[in-house]
Amino acid sequence: IEPLTEALLEKDKFQQNGTAVYALPTFFHKFPEAFPVLFRSVLSRKNGPSFSLEVLQALMSILKQARKLGLIDGSFIFPNEPDLSNTVLEVLELSSRVWEEEVRFNSLEFITLGRKSTEDVQSQELAQLQLFLLRNLKVSSSSFRSRVSVTLQKFMVRLKEAARKRFVTAQNLLKKTKKISAESTLDFSGEKEVSFLNWVADLLVKNMYPGAPFQRKNLALTLYLNALVDVWSPSSSSFIGCDSKFLFDAYPPRTSPKEHNSSLPSLEMFSEDKKLLLVDTLWDNYDSNRQTALEILLRVEFSAGGVEERKMLGENGLLATALDDLSSSRARESDSAALFLLMTYLKFVNAKDWKPSLSLASKSNASLLDGPASVGFVKELNRLLSEAYEKNSLVRNNDTLVQPLHGILLAIRYVISRTDFAKEQTNPTNRGHWVEILKELLAQLSEISQRCLALVSSAAPEGLFPPSAADEEQPTQPTQPDDADDADEDDEMSQGQIRAINTWLAIKEVCLLLGALLQYLPLPSSENGESLLREDQIKDIGDELMNILLNSKHKGALGKAYLAFCQVCESLFRANVSSLLRFTKIWMEKLLEMVREGQDNMVTRRSAGLPFGILAILRAEAKLRKSRNVLIPFAINQLVEVASTPITDYSNQNAIPSKVHSLNVLRAIYQDTILGEAVNPFIVPGYKEVINAYNSPHWAISNSANLTFSALLGRTVSNRRAGDPSLWMSKIPTSSLFFSRYPELFNFFLQVLSNPKSNTKSLYPVLVLLSRLAPPISGSSDSQEKWDTSPFVSIIVKTALNSSDFQVRETAARALVGVVEKAQIRKHVDSLDYSLLRSLSQERLFNHKFSHNQLHATLLQHLFLLQSLSRPSSGEDGESSAVLKIKTEIFHELFPKLEALFEGALNGCGCFALVSLVLDLFSYFLKSPPQLSPEHTICALPILRQLLFSPQIRDWIQQPMSSLSLKKASDLLGGVALKEGRLFEEQFGVGSGFEDIRRLLEHEQSDVRSAVLSLLLKGASAKEFRVDFLKETLKNRVFVERDFGCLKRIFKLLLFV
Repeated sequence: IEPLTEALLEKDKFQQNGTAVYALPTFFHKFPEAFPVLFRSVLSRKNGPSFSLEVLQALMSILKQARKLGLIDGSFIFPNEPDLSNTVLEVLELSSRVWEEEVRFNSLEFITLGRKSTEDVQSQELAQLQLFLLRNLKVSSSSFRSRVSVTLQKFMVRLKEAARKRFVTAQNLLKKTKKISAESTLDFSGEKEVSFLNWVADLLVKNMYPGAPFQRKNLALTLYLNALVDVWSPSSSSFIGCDSKFLFDAYPPRTSPKEHNSSLPSLEMFSEDKKLLLVDTLWDNYDSNRQTALEILLRVEFSAGGVEERKMLGENGLLATALDDLSSSRARESDSAALFLLMTYLKFVNAKDWKPSLSLASKSNASLLDGPASVGFVKELNRLLSEAYEKNSLVRNNDTLVQPLHGILLAIRYVISRTDFAKEQTNPTNRGHWVEILKELLAQLSEISQRCLALVSSAAPEGLFPPSAADEEQPTQPTQPDDADDADEDDEMSQGQIRAINTWLAIKEVCLLLGALLQYLPLPSSENGESLLREDQIKDIGDELMNILLNSKHKGALGKAYLAFCQVCESLFRANVSSLLRFTKIWMEKLLEMVREGQDNMVTRRSAGLPFGILAILRAEAKLRKSRNVLIPFAINQLVEVASTPITDYSNQNAIPSKVHSLNVLRAIYQDTILGEAVNPFIVPGYKEVINAYNSPHWAISNSANLTFSALLGRTVSNRRAGDPSLWMSKIPTSSLFFSRYPELFNFFLQVLSNPKSNTKSLYPVLVLLSRLAPPISGSSDSQEKWDTSPFVSIIVKTALNSSDFQVRETAARALVGVVEKAQIRKHVDSLDYSLLRSLSQERLFNHKFSHNQLHATLLQHLFLLQSLSRPSSGEDGESSAVLKIKTEIFHELFPKLEALFEGALNGCGCFALVSLVLDLFSYFLKSPPQLSPEHTICALPILRQLLFSPQIRDWIQQPMSSLSLKKASDLLGGVALKEGRLFEEQFGVGSGFEDIRRLLEHEQSDVRSAVLSLLLKGASAKEFRVDFLKETLKNRVFVERDFGCLKRIFKLLLFV
């Protein structure tokens, strides 16, 4: 008991949870009588009358596991121990309102658990569940809301199954008793369930009030859908568990046509007022709430001729409001109206054959139209679209939309997405109507897109708007009374902006509707016979979307056109009909021809829609044809050919855009994960053409090459990410493995690096790639790790020494790490020392322009190779002693040279690029594990003090990288002084390191003061040391400090004194 109690009260959540999940069930199964003993043992650990969070968590874990094993039932009573029963209720009450989500959820699980799915529900369970819901309907965690919804749904299924079991038992008993007495009645009582369900439904509906916080309303709607509608709705075809009609028959709602017995309660979960409130929720501010409300309304029954039907569809009802909002410029209002029309279509038009006549004038009268109700409804929507577009046609000399169309287009798309076209196509009557509807709709969509493209394809759309509304002919408007108020907020908004919004939203909806037509309509095939869409119409849809893709300069329109074109291509590949598949080949050839022609109007936005169009076709083929890819190799080969074509005639205006387009499309292809293995055969030619393109004198080509190289790097080498390096370093291939995968790149990279004509532009990407690879593994048994990368070593060293570019030297040093085996690092460092000594002996005063570059390159190679030496590889946890030995040897050999170099740099020419690099090497030796001994650290202190406290510092501060060097030196000196100061003083008699801290805090350069203050603040916050010894220094600095950042850090530090 005692060890288990300690484990349950462990603050480590992982250990505590493991004990509760694995140890407790085994313990209770073996010793069920120990349940109250363990409960009392944990209870005794509370502090006085209050419960700590750990105690509550442990108690709830015990109760939950005991409930699972049946050691305590739904009455929550300990047999013969009433004091513990009261404690259980107290713990439940506290656990349901603590801040820790896991404790609250454990309390819910304890309340709702049952050993059997038909276990009867106790009144105590219902009471505690009511208390939990009252306290937890507004929670910010989406995962907690989801878990509560699933748990409550399971409980509702158990509640229904238990009631159903009692009902069946009562029915069987009635059959037996009727044989004895004909006056026998059904002995079934479900008032407990009815009362609870009504209470839950009322509570959830009350939390859907207008303006309710999102968390509260979202959870209420989710619970209403999952726990009430999905489980209890008698009209739902997909209810969970047994049929619930028995309870509605026994306790019919007041709206039921059956005679209602007023002495019995009525089941009012889905009453008219609740359904009307859910309809109002369709106008909520959040998309998820609107969609959830729609799903609820689609699964509940509306009574024929009921109040809710009259309020929604009658004159001046909600349908009139929806038609008004359908023509709103606000996307949320038009979306709500479209959802309402979708509900009307599914619940009244389809289900009850209701034939509406819709009008934008907010009048709705039921009328008998020709054809079935569903066809008539879509015809009415088409008529609304036509009328709204005609109003825009009245405005001359303007290519924007005065009358919004996106709401009607959205409503048509919603209706099409929920229509069973397989059934409609087999009905000869309906088929003729749909063919006519689709023909009119496609013609209308083509006109709308052509009108909108004038704005969407314009680089300066503001120039399309007239200076004032008076300059154009407006539709007739009713006369305003003389005492009318001034224009409201919408009228004050620029009319041009409103029209631009209408146009952008309309073109997006046109794209999505075109894509939906091919996604939901059956396509022509040998199996389904004649289709609702002809082949020429299908091609026109694809051509229309390509036209929008290739001409749009609006990012939103491009994105929606791309999604729609993906749907079109996927539908054609899914149909797998040769006459339809040829369209994808035609579109691909057209797009590739545009790449070759190099139309320069698409150079903006990474070649605009060209990559989108090509990628949509290739993604569809990769998804649906798997290994039978034809267009993918065809397209990539064509693009590589265009990218590799040299530009001989720069007077040709299309030559440069053509190359840019090919590189941009290749970038999109290499970035896409759907294409997967299909792209791997084209990695090598892609690298070759991209690296060659770096040499282009034109910025557009080299910029596209840079972006494509980045995409290739991400596909072939794992991208470096923030956070724990071990999470992504394990995915980085070694240089041997990389070249075994792409052997053709080995000689190509060697050629680029060794070619004297190669400029910095082409050298840099090769060095970057090599720097991103892991070092080869020596002695590996893997055949792929046998590739010898040693030929790169001498070439990279030579490249670094001969380069005058700072970035190339640094990248070359990093690249060297990727091609040198770890076992060869010591040998290679020895070979670098000669170059360093030669530079120092020949150019001691550092007056030759290449000496600095060569020294810089050599020191960089030292630094990165040493850092690689200290970085543990897989399976090398126990090598720190060997690394420390090598590190100590190199320190003794290298330190005198670094010291001489440091002094020479300061006294000679003051090259702070070298000073900064020497400080990095000092930092490596003094701070990186494994640590050197304190006597080694002392060697660096005089050099650091010489730099920081030199009287020449004012002459240095204006030089490049001097500020960075001072920051590094102050950080290094401050760190050494804080961690090793007392040790130095005790063992070596050196002056206290704390004196260095005081001098740094009083330094004349604010960068130095800021660096050491940050170091102090970090250590004090982590409680690594106390800063009481600096109390007087910090107080004095408050009155003289002029740098705001330093002053802020001083005040924070004083909090720790």
